Amino acid sequence: MLVPELAGGRTTLRGAEAHHLRDVLRLRPGADVEAFDGRGTEASARVVSLSKEAVVLEVEEPGAGLVEAPIALTLAVSLLKGDKLADVVRKGTELGVVRFRLFGCRRADVPTLSSSKLRRYRRVAEEAAKQSRRSLVADAHHGAGGRARARRAGGARGARRPGRTTGPPHPPRRDGARRADRGGAAAGRAVSPRPRRRAGGRAALLSLALALALPGCRPLYVPVVPERLPVPKLAQLADDSSLRYVAGTLQLHVVLAAVPEAGWLAVQWFAPDGSEAASDSVWVAPADVGQGRTLTLPARVRPTAGEWRAVASLHGAVLRQFRVTVPSATP
Repeated sequence: MLVPELAGGRTTLRGAEAHHLRDVLRLRPGADVEAFDGRGTEASARVVSLSKEAVVLEVEEPGAGLVEAPIALTLAVSLLKGDKLADVVRKGTELGVVRFRLFGCRRADVPTLSSSKLRRYRRVAEEAAKQSRRSLVADAHHGAGGRARARRAGGARGARRPGRTTGPPHPPRRDGARRADRGGAAAGRAVSPRPRRRAGGRAALLSLALALALPGCRPLYVPVVPERLPVPKLAQLADDSSLRYVAGTLQLHVVLAAVPEAGWLAVQWFAPDGSEAASDSVWVAPADVGQGRTLTLPARVRPTAGEWRAVASLHGAVLRQFRVTVPSATP
C-alpha cells in the first residue's frame, strides 16, 4: 500500500488507499500488508482497525527498498495516440524506469497532453509499482517538445506571418524530386504531397528496447540460431534387443549398437492400463557397444494379464519401445 508519510508506529490511511484495503481486498484486523512511500522506502505493516472513514496500520521500522535497480533510468517518449502511452508507462514501470519524460514533437501522433491524462498516467505508474512490488513510483512529467521549442525560437527571432510554420513542411527531398515538382507546377499539373511518416510508435518501441538492454533491468535474450543446425548423434540399440516374459516376470534384454556419449540408460515399465508401474536405469558408455544388458521388472511389481510396454531412453531421447503380452494364467 502507498503511504506517502511512511514512519514507524501507527499510521492512518484515508481515501482511495483505505477504500482499497477495506472494500477491495477485504482485509481484517491482524492482516499483514507491505507499505511503501513511493520514494524508495518500504516497511512491513499490520492492520489494526478498519472503519468507514479510515484504516489504522501498525508500521514497523521502514528501510530502503531491495528491488530497485542501481541506476536511475529515465525514459523519454513522444506522445502517442489512443491508450498506447499508458501501456508504455505500465511496462516501463515494471521494468524499473524511474522517470518518464513525455514530450510532443513535430511528427508525433498527438501534439499536446492534457492535465487529466497526465494524472491518469501517474495513477497507472502507481498501480504498476504496486503490482511489481517496487518501493518507488515512477514520475511522469510532460515537457516541452519540438513544436514548443520551435515557437520559442521563432518568437525570439521575430514575428512570423500568420499561418506559416517555423519548420519545413516536409523532409528535404533529393534534387531530382525537387526539379520534378517545379516542372509539374510550371506545367499546371497537380503534384501530390509527400506522405508524412509517423515516428511516435517506433520511438516508443526503441525506448523500451533500450530499457530492456540497460543493466539493472531484465535482459532481452535473443538466441542466434545458425542456418543449419547440427544433427545430434543418438544412441542405438541392436535388432536382437527384446522384451520377454520369463518365470512370472518381465526381462528386457538390450544390446547396444552405438553409444556416442556415456549416460544412464533409463527404462520405464508401463502396465496394460497405461500407468507407469516402475522404472530402472543402468550406466552405459561407448566402451559397452556390442555388449548386452538385462533389466528385470522389480519384484514388488507383479505383472498382470495384458500387454506390457518397456520404453528405453538415453539422455532424454527415446531409443525404442518394446511390447510383450502377459497371458491370463500367471504363476
